[in-house]
Amino acid sequence: MNLEQAKKRKLTDDEVLSLAVLSSEFPIKQYQTQEKFKLAIQFSAWHICKEIERDRLNVIGSEDDADQMAELDSKYSLMGKFDENEEVFGKTKKGNPITDKSYLMFKERIEYLQSYQAVEDSLQGNIKKANLSAIEKDICQAISGYLSKEKSYQLRKVRDILDSCYSRI
Repeated sequence: MNLEQAKKRKLTDDEVLSLAVLSSEFPIKQYQTQEKFKLAIQFSAWHICKEIERDRLNVIGSEDDADQMAELDSKYSLMGKFDENEEVFGKTKKGNPITDKSYLMFKERIEYLQSYQAVEDSLQGNIKKANLSAIEKDICQAISGYLSKEKSYQLRKVRDILDSCYSRI
């Protein structure tokens, strides 16, 4: 299930987290035990994809909550005027202030997870065990580029990117 499907189904936070954990951590450990390190690399990269998708859903949730609160406030004057002293972490597309402290954390974590450094931190151990250190930089750059460019991820694409890197040796 990708981000778009999850948004349509309105998954709970626990369901999204479970998808991220189940889709990646179990196979990683299993493949490491079986010394299938290329598959462990693939599912480690997939795990990053699922973490980013989960965090994107949380960002969307924070934005939706801010818009809903603004709508309710304008409709029913529940909370009065926005407190100018309250810290604002962003604005929605509708211009409403986002005061959810976790919003910024999710945005920063998405940015980090897409970075070369995060990909390297996640994949490096399995890359070394697979004797692929010669192309580690290529792998990490390719996966980081994919994570930064795409909004929805596919396991097939992750596999294809890795296979393309492997073909260079």
